[in-house]
Amino acid sequence: MDSPASNPEDPLGTALLREVRALSRALLELRYRGEIEGRMLAWFGFLSARWRELEPVLEEIARSPPGRLSKRRVKRRLSEVEHVDREMVLSLAMGPRSLVKPRGDVAPTLRSRLKGYLPMEVVTEEGYLDPDVEENRLARHYWDHLEGDVMWLAEEVGERDQALRRATPRDGATPARTRGFLLNHLLLKRLEVLGKRITRMRGDPRLSFLREVGTPDMKKVRLPPGGEPHLLRLLQSYERYRREAPPCPYRLEIQRSLDGEGLYNLWCVLKVLSALIDLGFKMEEERLIGFEEETVQVGLGRGLLARLQGEGRRVDLHYRRTYDKGGPYGSYSEEVEVPLSLEFFKGTSQVPSILILEPRYDLAYSREVFVERDLLRLHALRDAIVSLSEEPLRRIVEGAYVVHPSRLEALTYNGLGEIPLRPGGGTEGLRRILRGLLR
Repeated sequence: MDSPASNPEDPLGTALLREVRALSRALLELRYRGEIEGRMLAWFGFLSARWRELEPVLEEIARSPPGRLSKRRVKRRLSEVEHVDREMVLSLAMGPRSLVKPRGDVAPTLRSRLKGYLPMEVVTEEGYLDPDVEENRLARHYWDHLEGDVMWLAEEVGERDQALRRATPRDGATPARTRGFLLNHLLLKRLEVLGKRITRMRGDPRLSFLREVGTPDMKKVRLPPGGEPHLLRLLQSYERYRREAPPCPYRLEIQRSLDGEGLYNLWCVLKVLSALIDLGFKMEEERLIGFEEETVQVGLGRGLLARLQGEGRRVDLHYRRTYDKGGPYGSYSEEVEVPLSLEFFKGTSQVPSILILEPRYDLAYSREVFVERDLLRLHALRDAIVSLSEEPLRRIVEGAYVVHPSRLEALTYNGLGEIPLRPGGGTEGLRRILRGLLR
């Protein structure tokens, strides 16, 4: 599953995707920091070791390039041609009519006398050392892939560096978090040094011929018997690169099937989780992150997304939860579906207080739309979901709000309202509501 591509014509979507990646990384660090750190360090050590093997091999190749003798037809100036063809021309020119005398360099005189009759350039055949051989193909293939892996790892570590920078002040710069940040920052600097060494060697003019070679068929790579020792080391190092790599650091991917509205919903979920964590809640369970081989997939699925503990309460965050007549609480009439619901359980109570959020991906969202279209529905949701285990039925929805990315001022009254929530904007309205529920 690939991540959605950013669209320069949709600045809001691009900003959402950027912040979703950042918030997802913060969540990933919270849950799997030790494993991520271990994998990145192991992968850096592996790439560094392979470069230490490849670098001297490339130096040997630069000093004595492998190749095979071959012939090709090229254009040369008449004065540069040293083969039989030139002598034939000269013998004709110095025949009975004696166009030139056979002494010294006859080329200038010959050109002058035969100007307009013979071409200034001729096609001839010459021998050359063809660099397009398996040894050079393998060296370039290995070099390209190793450089690509170093660049990718540097990008991943750089994103992690930014995530840890954002997280450290919020967490009070605990010793463990500070150590993690410093270790990751040092790793980033070492990757920059490694990348510069690889890039600097790219500029060696002695290796420019490698740009001309093709791609090897890795199933058929065979070095010639009795070849140079450094070429044998090249093949052995490449085999280690292919077979002995440690588990790769996870590649972060955002659910591709999400459209703009789905991406905004995911962003809202991550912002709510971030706000709860800032208020002192600890993540106990989450279902936003899925692991598949070497990728971490972040996306939305119907049902429980996360469970947190703190302040003597448990908070369950649901996406598109359906409330019906089953259980100790639900809808007293027909079943209703809620886009985002936060259920706050206090102590051992089986009936929570509920906060409902309706994300609306609409930059032009207005007060008129809220009053004419959404207000009655929020009223209905608040009244429908009750404690079914009590008589009379008790309403348990403490608040129901539309959240949107427009620049409309927040409006809240009696537990209902609309709140602007957009990338780069503040979250004070959301935090104020959450703090009110926790009182």
